[in-house]
Amino acid sequence: MITVKVNGTEVQKYKEKKKLAEVISELYPKDSVLNSVKLNHKSLQIADIQNVDLAENQLVELTFISVSKSILQIADSAIQFLDWVEAQNLDEEIFSILPRIVSGFETLESAILSIRQFRKDVELKEEEEDKNTRFIEINSFIVLTNKIEVVKRIKEICGIYRKIFLRILETEGV
Repeated sequence: MITVKVNGTEVQKYKEKKKLAEVISELYPKDSVLNSVKLNHKSLQIADIQNVDLAENQLVELTFISVSKSILQIADSAIQFLDWVEAQNLDEEIFSILPRIVSGFETLESAILSIRQFRKDVELKEEEEDKNTRFIEINSFIVLTNKIEVVKRIKEICGIYRKIFLRILETEGV
């Protein structure tokens, strides 16, 4: 028997084999986001759920959170990343930590796209244009190895992202 709990409450039992993705799909609450998945008390990466076949004597624990709470978590993580960037000694270490910063900015862009699915007014048009301009400038300054200009543009981009994510935190109720 496959037992499924959602947010700590047993909600379903299956006698036959099932795909984990099908189970999640059947039980997905409206206006919620899948936050975590455990199989027999062990955490699974959400990206791996498509590959899991369930069989007898397995316990599936699903945790869903509201869209609003998920957006708050994303925005909070974004602010933490921006705090980290600003705490770095950019003037001295910019080229050694630049790959991490760029990767973080890509993640922030992904986060904005995800939030846009639920909230249309995430980013002002001017902010998006400003960011895009700064990214182009950063790329050209990196080629020229102009450390001062790269640091300046990164700080500007951090400021733009901070405004966006603080506005998200404010509109989601913090």
